[in-house]
This record gives sequence, C-alpha cells and structure tokens, in this order.
Amino acid sequence: EATERARRGEGPTLVEAKVLRLTSHSSDDDQRRYRSLEVLEEEKQRDGVLRFRAQLEELGVLKPGDAEEMRAELVRELDRALDEAEAAPQPDPDTVLRHVYAEDR
Repeated sequence: EATERARRGEGPTLVEAKVLRLTSHSSDDDQRRYRSLEVLEEEKQRDGVLRFRAQLEELGVLKPGDAEEMRAELVRELDRALDEAEAAPQPDPDTVLRHVYAEDR
C-alpha cells in the first residue's frame, strides 16, 4: 500500500515495522539470562536481513560473494571513520552546549 501510494506521487507514508531484537539491549546486557537459547535460535532463523539476502540471491540480484564483499567494504569504511574520529582533536569544552538548545532571539 505504501509503495503504491509513493508511486502515485501522494507523498510520504509512515510505515510501522515490527522487527525482532536479535541482540541484547546493550553491551552490559546478556539476554541469555532471561531468554532461552531455543527462543534466540528460533528468532535468528526469522532474521529479516538474512531472509532478504536469501531472497535476493534466489532472484539472482545478489551474486555469490557479493554480500561478503559488501560487508568487508563496510567494515573498511567503518574502520576508516573510527580512525578519523579517534585522531580528531578534542573539542573545546565551551562548545559542549552549542546547537543543543534553540538560540535566543
């Protein structure tokens, strides 16, 4: 429905997508303490990203090795961005609240 609406040029549509949470809430959280391994494995099999990848491969849109190559490229890009961020000078502490609140007029 949202796709057809967009194709007709009727503007944006908010799509609410309910997805599985496949990882813990944070690095401090271990969901295995309150979720069974059986449930976690079952949900992993329903991973929308992996299912979409399989569908693209089945349709011939994604060739063997493409996904791994894309992943490797993304990891390299993230590593470069991390290196750049870590090499950047520390910001001036006086600017910490800049652009946090609306400016007085």
